[in-house]
Amino acid sequence: MGIANFSIFTQFKNLINALPAAYTDEMILSEQFLLERDEKKKLEIYYAPFEYVNERAKVVIVGITPGLHQMK
Repeated sequence: MGIANFSIFTQFKNLINALPAAYTDEMILSEQFLLERDEKKKLEIYYAPFEYVNERAKVVIVGITPGLHQMK
């Protein structure tokens, strides 16, 4: 049980911890959390910490890519 092997959480851990309790959308939708940008498609991908794996889980929930709400 723990962070998945493919995790990039360690790259973002200090940035996440440095956020104030009353952070704004602009603070998390910033260059420091930006993973990829495609100007042509008008697409931006930001890091969201969804890498924890509970190996004892009896139920797996599969869904679409997390959005801003899940990122928060």
